[in-house]
Amino acid sequence: MKKYGLCLLAGLMAVAAVLAVLFLCTHGSMLPEKRTEYYEQKAKTEAETATGAEAELMALLLGAAPAAPAEETEEAASALQPSPFSRQLALYTAVLSLIILYVCLKKPAEHKGVLWAFILSVPLGLAGARLLYCLTDIAFYLKDIQAPAAMLNLWEGGFSLMGALAGITLAGVLGARIAGEKPLHVLNRMTWMMLVFAAAVFCANAKSNNGWGPEMSLPLLCTTVNDQNRLHTAALAIPVFVAAYAVLDCLFRKNKLPQSRRFLCTAFLFGVLMVLMESLRRDGHMVWGFVHAEMLYAMLIFFPASLALVRKNRRIPQVGITALLAGAVIGLEFMLDRSAINDWLLYIVYILCLAAYIFVTLKWANRSCEAAENNV
Repeated sequence: MKKYGLCLLAGLMAVAAVLAVLFLCTHGSMLPEKRTEYYEQKAKTEAETATGAEAELMALLLGAAPAAPAEETEEAASALQPSPFSRQLALYTAVLSLIILYVCLKKPAEHKGVLWAFILSVPLGLAGARLLYCLTDIAFYLKDIQAPAAMLNLWEGGFSLMGALAGITLAGVLGARIAGEKPLHVLNRMTWMMLVFAAAVFCANAKSNNGWGPEMSLPLLCTTVNDQNRLHTAALAIPVFVAAYAVLDCLFRKNKLPQSRRFLCTAFLFGVLMVLMESLRRDGHMVWGFVHAEMLYAMLIFFPASLALVRKNRRIPQVGITALLAGAVIGLEFMLDRSAINDWLLYIVYILCLAAYIFVTLKWANRSCEAAENNV
């Protein structure tokens, strides 16, 4: 019984994960009506506490009377309601958890680090997703609505996939430490789990019709938004990442990339491709917001991974080509927003720049990893 105690604890955390996703992770971003509600509450508070003729006018315009108790009760009762997004993601989370538990249950002693990582992934992944979202939009909570406590209202929406993956990675490192294993060894075995979770988020967004991009007409890859055909970026991301991982796995199987670097190579490729996927999410390319913040976080994923992959005498050139890539991305984003050049021509250049960066980095990684297997 003691042998399977860790598996039992992991099973309980799996149940907690499904419930947390179902009732807390209701929306990827805060709903517009919730934002409006916070602005209205702030305006009413200011009207009630301020003095003078202007304050009286604001009170008349906004209405200073308190809300009816019945409405407050109804709002409190509907606070923790699942959404189409959370129902889909909870289903995928349950399936992924069962697969992980099934794999680990066969040989629990060999998967001790992974089990601890899975247990810690539930709180750390949720906290990371919410924390990074709130930090990205910190001015809204601290300045615009002056309600920092609202950051704790997870059910109102607002989560970052990059933050969730960062929390899961931290869980892998801590889980390895608890089990007395090497962090990279545990993370290598967790790579497929993190990729499946990311794919689950894309699927949930696709099913709930979130994550769309520029206007276009393509079968199976478009969705209707305000009577316009838009690229369904969330749906497009699934085959893109499946194909990319298949190519990467082929390189591992042919020993062109060492198995000991699976996590680093996958994190590198995932981060680079997420820059493109985030760029395809909307047309306002030079407007700073959550989408561009996610692009920055993607760079913060693939840049350290690329430095860990290349040998020491290639690290300075790697910094240089990463700077060139960042400049190219900024320039292309500006041209997509302001120039008269066809967007698809610009995206072809976009893809070529990313492909060249991936090729050079993996080529340098291929030469260095065999000589320095544990250079992390």
